[in-house]
Amino acid sequence: MTRFMTSSARTPRVGIPGGSRRRGYVAVLLAVIVFLMFAVAAFVFDLGLTKVIHRNMQTATDSAALEGLRFRDSPADERAAASLLVRQTFDDDFDFADDALNMGAGPVIDIVPDGSPTTDFAARLNGYSVYDPVLLPNDGTVNAPADRPEGDMLAGTYVSSARHDEGYSPVNPYVRDDFVTGPGFDDSFLVRIRRTSDLSVPDYNNIPGVSSSGPGLQLLMGRAAGISPTGAGAYNPTVDGLSFRATSIANAEHVLSAGPATTSSIAPPSGLDGAAHYGLSLEFWNALPVNVWQPAQVTAAGEVTEGALTVTVRDGQFIRRTEVDVAGLGGLVTDTTLEVAFSAGFPAPPFKARIDDEVLLVTAVDGVGNEWTVVRGQYGSAIVPHAAASLVHLYESAMITDPLLSTVAVDNGFGPSLSPDFVPVFAAVAGTERIVGFGGAMIRPAPAQTIPPPAYPVDVEIMRLDSFVPPRNAMAHLARPVDPAIAAADVEASFLARHSIAGPLVAPALVRSYGD
Repeated sequence: MTRFMTSSARTPRVGIPGGSRRRGYVAVLLAVIVFLMFAVAAFVFDLGLTKVIHRNMQTATDSAALEGLRFRDSPADERAAASLLVRQTFDDDFDFADDALNMGAGPVIDIVPDGSPTTDFAARLNGYSVYDPVLLPNDGTVNAPADRPEGDMLAGTYVSSARHDEGYSPVNPYVRDDFVTGPGFDDSFLVRIRRTSDLSVPDYNNIPGVSSSGPGLQLLMGRAAGISPTGAGAYNPTVDGLSFRATSIANAEHVLSAGPATTSSIAPPSGLDGAAHYGLSLEFWNALPVNVWQPAQVTAAGEVTEGALTVTVRDGQFIRRTEVDVAGLGGLVTDTTLEVAFSAGFPAPPFKARIDDEVLLVTAVDGVGNEWTVVRGQYGSAIVPHAAASLVHLYESAMITDPLLSTVAVDNGFGPSLSPDFVPVFAAVAGTERIVGFGGAMIRPAPAQTIPPPAYPVDVEIMRLDSFVPPRNAMAHLARPVDPAIAAADVEASFLARHSIAGPLVAPALVRSYGD
């Protein structure tokens, strides 16, 4: 018998050992990567929004601190001006009556969780608006005393050598060592804008008439982080939103540059006080009494003598002046050639000049013939004819370190001073008379003086004003770069000399700008 052998063995399948397990690993890894990508996207989205909000708030407080201090000498306007500027910063069209669209200090997002507010990722949007800060005056009219440390706006004195943080005080988190308030302290101004959910008791952020705060910024994409509070009543960004605070301090500093004065018909801007056409020596300035009209005489050489004061005031040489020649200047826009008595001392073109109420742009100067090529009617000023002998003023800013020009004969320009002049105060710096600062003064013809005078000397009266903050047209920074031809030692000497000026003009300068 033949026996046949059969095999029941099965042919094995060809494949990769553990392939199904690897496919599972890839799926898990892909899920983790997708989750991380969403987490990064959420972080970037929320972080970008917080950066924009905080930058906008900081910009508003920087501007408001400067604006408030600019009106230091008009207490009724000081806080109102700062508050108005904040509203204008966040408004789209400066129209508060019909404000359909307002950019505001970031969105106010009302998110309602669908479950536990600390663990549930699901939520729905219940409302959306913007936070429109309106600073409270903190002036003592609602809650005395004024200038409470937690207020939106404070007037005081900045102490640069003290610690500059706030939040360390267990009594009041807004008490600071570098800002002193009280009677007689008013040469600095502080402004705050807040969006915070302060859980401390008492809450210093929402006191009527003193302080204000908007709601925290709710997390959007980052809400999925599921951040939980550390204890009862603890701050939780998921529930309370992100907190913001922007703080700025402006301090009164010596004026370093002053713009040219304008008359009421020149716009914009119109009717601005500005740099005087004469300069006073440092010794003469410091010797003048404050708020007293002082008799003096102006000589034909441009020097002023006053009793025992033999130092000089220079007229017609700091803000350079010349005269329209006998040909005059027509009143048409096509009348673009101006003949002047002399061109020496004026800058190279282009520069601006003023005749009466008209401002002209000088584009070319023929120094030999004293012929100027001009463009008429700058800044919207009226184009009108100008007679021979009309005064031609250089129309530009004056700033510290500027040298005075050579002496020229004075003219009959001592008209009544109806508003303060920003008078350049000069001193000898390395053999050159340079501007070392500015003071406020007024000058006028003496009561018995005939104008125009029949002959020199001209009797005038000068009054030095006490230090004040001009609301416009004077800056605590340089109007332009310092001339590189001036030696560094001379520049340093000019800046050091400014501390010798008694009762100088001061202007607001930003000294602190920070937030959290």
